[in-house]
Amino acid sequence: MLSFWITLHTKQVCLKTKLPEIAALITGGFAALLGKDEQQSIAELQINQQHENYYVIDQNSDRVLDISDNCDHCFIQIKYHVMTALIQAHSQWLWFHAGAVANPEGAIVFPADAGGGKSTFTTYFTQQGWQYCSDDVVPLNFYTQQIYPVPQTPRPRAATSTILSPDQLTHAKKQAVKLTAQQISHQAHPITVMIFPRYQPDAETILSPCSVGQSMMNLLRNCINFPIHKTQVIPFLVTLIQEIHRFELVYSDRTAACSQLEHLSQRNWSLDP
Repeated sequence: MLSFWITLHTKQVCLKTKLPEIAALITGGFAALLGKDEQQSIAELQINQQHENYYVIDQNSDRVLDISDNCDHCFIQIKYHVMTALIQAHSQWLWFHAGAVANPEGAIVFPADAGGGKSTFTTYFTQQGWQYCSDDVVPLNFYTQQIYPVPQTPRPRAATSTILSPDQLTHAKKQAVKLTAQQISHQAHPITVMIFPRYQPDAETILSPCSVGQSMMNLLRNCINFPIHKTQVIPFLVTLIQEIHRFELVYSDRTAACSQLEHLSQRNWSLDP
């Protein structure tokens, strides 16, 4: 039985399996989050196979959490349960469906729904010299106004010409992007820019300013644990949004969208020519 400890700020989720294909997905998908030493685990999951199906089992309750008929879909479920456990263990932070990259000046955060382009844009900026923080979830300490990296290995989906359903998004082909240790951030960063991307088939690439009110709506829509904190976080978020650059991005062409974002960053986040 192989054991892996997915670690985020001393909190660990233990994954156990005898299956080499699942072990390979774990080591590849959580490469930057693997702990070297076992600590007290907040959750323990075991992944078994029976009659060609993969079972994700909560070892604390011996309850079957998910059953999948292929290893790739099983790994998606593993990621979900790992992240859920870590979010619950770090509930003092505000968690968002978002991607993020950073440089010495601060972080760009991309709050977006599934299929919105989080992996695409974070991977692109990482290839341009920024440090990778996350392509899936981003925690914010709303007192310090800083985000923390959760560097799961980025896995952009293949390009599509249509809006995919949740089930199609889950089963869409993804390609893991291997990053070097120098490309991955492990420290907190202040937010300097927030970009709200939205994929729309056949749309022209349009990058426009986003108002404080619209930014708040977009941000809260992508907040995972807002019900825990409720209205106490609103003043902190308003202050944050007022102090950073904010943009909406509508696109269908990934290359054109990345090019516009790169030019915007080179102009110090000014839309003026």
